[in-house]
Amino acid sequence: MITTIKSTKLRETKNFIKGFFKLSDKTKTSFEIDKRSGNWYQWGNTTDNLCISVPKIEKIIYEFMYNDV
Repeated sequence: MITTIKSTKLRETKNFIKGFFKLSDKTKTSFEIDKRSGNWYQWGNTTDNLCISVPKIEKIIYEFMYNDV
């Protein structure tokens, strides 16, 4: 079975975008994006699911940081 993102929760603060993804394999991946630099990190995920979460995080970075330009 292919793992997918079932839901996404985002919260924006002055300097960060924080959130998590709930995946169909019943895991939860949390992440934090630094709005000043665009750097990010995530935790609570296995390397097998990075192909799911990384593109989604990169899309969030683009939408929040570069779409307003």
